[in-house]
Amino acid sequence: MDKIKAVFLYILALVVLLAPAILLGWIGWSLLDWWGGVLGIIGGLLIFYSSITKIARQESTEEEPITAGDAE
Repeated sequence: MDKIKAVFLYILALVVLLAPAILLGWIGWSLLDWWGGVLGIIGGLLIFYSSITKIARQESTEEEPITAGDAE
């Protein structure tokens, strides 16, 4: 059950993170034909890349917070 839940959450995260690429591609396609679609998808993938690197940077620098009790 946990494995199914993990796969579902992984797919959901990919869909949410790739939504800008899909939306920008569709908008670009409807405005500028296939060139707009390509440019929209590239723009959306750049947003996807920046989101992934931001998440990875946060996880790599994440440490245990220092509380008032630890400072003694």
